[in-house]
Amino acid sequence: MKSVKFSLTLDSPICCDEEDCSYQENFILPGSMIRGALANLYLSAIGKDQNFDSIFLQENQFPFLFLTDKNGEPGKFAPKTTMACKRKGKEHDIQSYALDLIEPLPPMQCHRKDCGNDLKPFSGYLGPEKENWQIRYTTHTAIHSKTDTALPHALFREMLMEYKSQEKRKVTDFCGYGLLSDQSYFLLKELCKQHQILLGKARTRGKGWGKMSLEEKKPEIARKSLPDKDLFTLHCLSPVILLDEFLRLTCRFVWKGSVLNWKASQNSTSAIRGWNVIQGLPKMEDIAIDLGSVFLFQKEESLKEEAAFARFIEEIEEKGIGERRIEGFGKVRINDSIVIDPKSGA
Repeated sequence: MKSVKFSLTLDSPICCDEEDCSYQENFILPGSMIRGALANLYLSAIGKDQNFDSIFLQENQFPFLFLTDKNGEPGKFAPKTTMACKRKGKEHDIQSYALDLIEPLPPMQCHRKDCGNDLKPFSGYLGPEKENWQIRYTTHTAIHSKTDTALPHALFREMLMEYKSQEKRKVTDFCGYGLLSDQSYFLLKELCKQHQILLGKARTRGKGWGKMSLEEKKPEIARKSLPDKDLFTLHCLSPVILLDEFLRLTCRFVWKGSVLNWKASQNSTSAIRGWNVIQGLPKMEDIAIDLGSVFLFQKEESLKEEAAFARFIEEIEEKGIGERRIEGFGKVRINDSIVIDPKSGA
């Protein structure tokens, strides 16, 4: 499998349902949207051939896409251990209370001399990636099929995600890292070179048009260990769906048959919904551990050797954990630097 960078440049705003936009309103494109858009492109250009199921239903991982930073890499989204100034947010001060998972820390205050306000949990991009983007809402009526007139009492509201300025950006708009087989990478890369891609709703009204490119590349990773080398953090880069043997939500992280030794966490959960276009039915609802959640684990004896721990990191970060990894769920990072030092992602 190849590590592939997915890059997206939009030609028009992305439109989505107001009731189903928890990721988009944070300027994040879910992996299910990317997979669906590429599947539609494949069907319209090639049709459903013998390769379709292996590409879109079995072996690959289509990533969540984040706003691109100034270096052309995915912007850093704050872990749930991040705190910012209560009044002025990250513009004044941003700190991590990850060490509070090990032992209680005293109340934290803004380090700025003329402020001194308490800190509150911060959610969002650590850098300035979001500054040139905006969310706005549009409304439209339904059309009566027989009279071609507006139906009374039928008003729809949709969310639009768009770039504020008309000037062309120097970098792509969104990007993220996924996994593709050699054959999938070749086929999808050629398709993306030749065609535009369509995402979201209202595509027949000109929304969600863009250009995607694929590049074989591994992500740049910065790590920072905890003072106690027997402990490590696990940062959820995308939502994680973990199920037990009875298909119930669980926070038990299992790796190669062993349950990781959980010590503490800062996490939340939310419902994952979706629509299966092929079947014309809603997808089964899942409960996921939210993007940005942080877990603290103690190393097992088998992981205390440096070489064994390095292999564990490589495997778990490449393969991911949990369910629906083909849609980008289950991406994690061990000892991510922004968990301990969120300023490093600004």
